[in-house]
Amino acid sequence: MPDRIPTALYLLFILGSAILLYYPGLYGAFLMDDHGNLATLSDISATNTRSDIIAFTLNGVSSAIGRPISLFSFALQWESWPDNPLPFKLVNLLLHLANGLLIYLLSRQLLTLSLEAPRQVQWLSLAVTALWLLHPLQVSTVLYVVQRMTELAALFTLTGLLLYLRGRIHLSTTSPRGSYLYMTTGLGVGLVLGILSKENAILLCLYILVLEVTVLRDIARPRYWKYWAALFLLLPLLSLALYLLPIVIEYAFVPYPNRTFSSLERLFIQSHVLVDYLNNILLPRPNNFGLLRSDYSVELLSIGTLLKTALLLSLLIVGWRLRARFALLGMGILWFFAGHALESTVVNLELYFEHRNYLSLWGAIIAIIEGSRLLFERLTRQRKPLGRLTLLSGVGLWGAVVVLITLSEARLWANPTLQAAIWAQNSPRSHRAIGHLADTLIHSGQLEKAKETYKKGSEVLPHDINMLLNWQELQCVSPDIDTPSREALLSRLASGNYANSVTTAMEEIVDLKTRDRCKALENELLEAMLHNLLRNPNFQDARLQRNFHIFLANFYDYLKDYDQTTIHIQAAAQIRNSPDLLLFNADMQFNRGSKESYIVAVAKLDRFCSEHKTLCLLYKKEVNSHIEQATRLVNSQ
Repeated sequence: MPDRIPTALYLLFILGSAILLYYPGLYGAFLMDDHGNLATLSDISATNTRSDIIAFTLNGVSSAIGRPISLFSFALQWESWPDNPLPFKLVNLLLHLANGLLIYLLSRQLLTLSLEAPRQVQWLSLAVTALWLLHPLQVSTVLYVVQRMTELAALFTLTGLLLYLRGRIHLSTTSPRGSYLYMTTGLGVGLVLGILSKENAILLCLYILVLEVTVLRDIARPRYWKYWAALFLLLPLLSLALYLLPIVIEYAFVPYPNRTFSSLERLFIQSHVLVDYLNNILLPRPNNFGLLRSDYSVELLSIGTLLKTALLLSLLIVGWRLRARFALLGMGILWFFAGHALESTVVNLELYFEHRNYLSLWGAIIAIIEGSRLLFERLTRQRKPLGRLTLLSGVGLWGAVVVLITLSEARLWANPTLQAAIWAQNSPRSHRAIGHLADTLIHSGQLEKAKETYKKGSEVLPHDINMLLNWQELQCVSPDIDTPSREALLSRLASGNYANSVTTAMEEIVDLKTRDRCKALENELLEAMLHNLLRNPNFQDARLQRNFHIFLANFYDYLKDYDQTTIHIQAAAQIRNSPDLLLFNADMQFNRGSKESYIVAVAKLDRFCSEHKTLCLLYKKEVNSHIEQATRLVNSQ
């Protein structure tokens, strides 16, 4: 009992320090993907709250699974959207603190298995927890609202690990049935609830395997354990590998859809990304953190790529070789790589995001702390007090620098304009960083500066469409603002490089135009813009082509050119039909005033919904309304 009281006080001090450090950033703004993932919170109403929350929870756009647990947590805060980010960020901070407590319990459990001195276990567990909670690499996960998904996945992963360890450690000394129940429950909680928060929770299986080959390797494995491990650990990982393998092979030498890199190129680019992560962990520097790092070049055979790949492979081999003699050190290294096995290899995702280190960071910190402990003990045996003092001073100074940089980063998150400027300065060739700076300037009313940002970006990135397209969109906000030349804009749209955000920008322009909120943009220019983009060889993916045909249909419907509208609706339907497209066609034919065409359009809608009842469920009211209207028209003839 006496040892527990000071430990609790130390933990409270660490948690309190985390609150103080992150507190300034709680007053920051919603950013980027926050809007894309949470925009439909505006659809939740006070009169129909329960059903609206269910609809929001079950219609996530981040992945095929939809991440309903994460979305449900956001939905409970619907009243604070979109004007008050503080409650969202506060919940993120509380989740981070809860994860910190789980990190402490996990660290103490594993250190107890490897070290004999209880006091040493206590202090090292506290040090690991403090560094994990307070490291500046965690700031963007905590203060970027949408990354609550990462925090929730980590919460269930850590809970699952602790339950697994409770059963696994006592498997050979207590009832196997009870131990297997703990292990299976832990894995079930971690995988099911974790994956429903964010898919990378599947890595729980790999984390357990890392523990099994390091700190748990000397704990006896009774009968049937290997069958349990094959079923609950290896099978999920094998299933994931078999799911990804055909996709990785298909795009080994050609770019992924909606990307500029292939799976092989992404793998080698990640050598640069992982080294950058390690650099930010070991040698953090002020203003060197952020979300927008897309300016990595693809040079598979460059000396830099080969050297960084060799460094990472060497580190991985060292971790494997150390797993027996220095289990904690080996575990820390292997854990770091396990945490990046999914998002930092070949999967079709953005290249760089700091939140991918949220749990991986724990392995790196374990390795740093254990390496320091081993060095300290060696210096003690060699009776080198000066060396010990230097080591302790160095670790203490490093920890202090970590804390100060975290405070600096948290304060930066409270100043979105300065933050965006620093991110753009750090990544001068990142179209995402430049675009984010311009968006921030627009929201603060600095339109001329935003225009200059786009203009400079279009010069730095001569094949980037977004810079000119977003620059042109400024005319919708301020009709008198200078816009790019017609020739430059149309040429860039006809041959510029692919970027997923081009589709979003064009959709926004068409939406503004069709709602008469961009009258300064000439109809002829927008029509040419859309057709040039439709013909661009870098945008021939079927999904993109379908979107462009829908944009053109909306534009021609706005012009009341119903023949062209019909042509593009049909072109989009040939690629993939859907109830919203059929409803659009029915609305258009009704507005056109052609009874025969309207009745035919509704018949197609009715037939489609009879065959695809689930797809039409969300449109049931609109579909029934059209069917009733068409029936009345038929009966009146």
